[in-house]
Amino acid sequence: MKRHKDARQGPAGSQFSRVRRKFSASRLIVGLAVAAMAATLICAGFGYSLANRSDERLWREQRVALRNTVSEFRTLFGADNKLDPRFVRVVEQSARLQGLRFETEPAQSAREMQPVVDGQGRIVGFFTWDKTWPMTVAMGRLMPFIVAAAFALAGFAGISLWQLRRAARDLAASEDLAQRAADADKLTGLPNHAKILELLDLYLAERGGDEVTTFAVIELDGIEDVTANLGVLGSDELMIAVADRLRQTLPAGAICGRIGSDEFAVLLTADGSIDAEAMIVSAVETIARPHWFDTVVRVSAHAGFAQAPGHATTRGELTRRAELALRAAAKKGPGAVVGFEPGIDTVSSDQKFIQRELPRALSAGELDLHFQPIVAAHGGRIVGVEALLRWTHATRGAIGPAVFIPIAEQMGLMDSLGAFVLRRALREAKRWPELYVAVNLSPLQVRDRR
Repeated sequence: MKRHKDARQGPAGSQFSRVRRKFSASRLIVGLAVAAMAATLICAGFGYSLANRSDERLWREQRVALRNTVSEFRTLFGADNKLDPRFVRVVEQSARLQGLRFETEPAQSAREMQPVVDGQGRIVGFFTWDKTWPMTVAMGRLMPFIVAAAFALAGFAGISLWQLRRAARDLAASEDLAQRAADADKLTGLPNHAKILELLDLYLAERGGDEVTTFAVIELDGIEDVTANLGVLGSDELMIAVADRLRQTLPAGAICGRIGSDEFAVLLTADGSIDAEAMIVSAVETIARPHWFDTVVRVSAHAGFAQAPGHATTRGELTRRAELALRAAAKKGPGAVVGFEPGIDTVSSDQKFIQRELPRALSAGELDLHFQPIVAAHGGRIVGVEALLRWTHATRGAIGPAVFIPIAEQMGLMDSLGAFVLRRALREAKRWPELYVAVNLSPLQVRDRR
């Protein structure tokens, strides 16, 4: 039976992928904007600090240069104890300090000051000049632009953060939509196979001591004929109609899901007074009522179910035994509803045994032919024999053809079995040249035009 593949695909999955990409892009933009703003502020602070240190270094260099200039020209022009006016003019021209001048009294303003001594070491005056901050001033002129850039980046980061929050909300909503789409059958909207199994695990885990969990599988009959007559769209329309009827028919608390191309599952946990078989019978009968599209469409169904804790306590065993009950219902025909019984599991084990042993027995020559006489109606004379295939297993003993022939048909072994029977029958027929030999054929062999 074809099962549906669960995946985040289709429109919901595509929307989820688009929103997730948008969310990732918004998060990246916010991160870059915040990083750029932080980098701008850090660089501004670092640049301002460098400017201050550069200006302080300049001041120290100016003082050293002034002292050196004073010493040099004092040697040239200061042989006596008087300050030579030419010395003052030369120092002012050589030092190239902003606002440099010679004063006899200490400056009262915030000007830089360098004392001048005569030949006897007495202070005869002071050189004063304006303290300048060239690098700091330059940084001060740049700061408005830096602050404006930081504010612009902050605004951009704020807008991006707002977009990120909106993208996060969209992502959450889209993820929820994609999750619902991943849990639902795209055609009918019912829970799909994976979701039904997830719910079954939950029901089994939460089942009370006096409660019974029923898991049923309903399989439609004749869907191939519907598809052949109405096409794929007609078959899809029928599936939607069946899903709607199941929703309306099942009692409150029951969950219906589509678990295969023509299979539905019913899940219910209730107290032991609920008649689960009657519920499933009602669902099967509802499906069998005529469906009206462009024409009347009739479709039947059969179902099998198993219950916990009576039949199994784990999901794997419960679903396996419900499938075994479904196979038993299929053998009974349309409209059949079968609950699991231990005998069904025994039959399944026998089938597995035959599926494993029959190919080996055929190749090992364990199969044999028995010949049954065919007697004429008049006179009682033997006119022929009928070749009958028999299998005697080493441990199981005699296994009748009514048991292993249907399984051989399912396994596609009828060509090999038929060839074996014909060869043996023809070889044995040489012993009775006056008799004819009748060989039984499977319906599959009759329909095979080869």
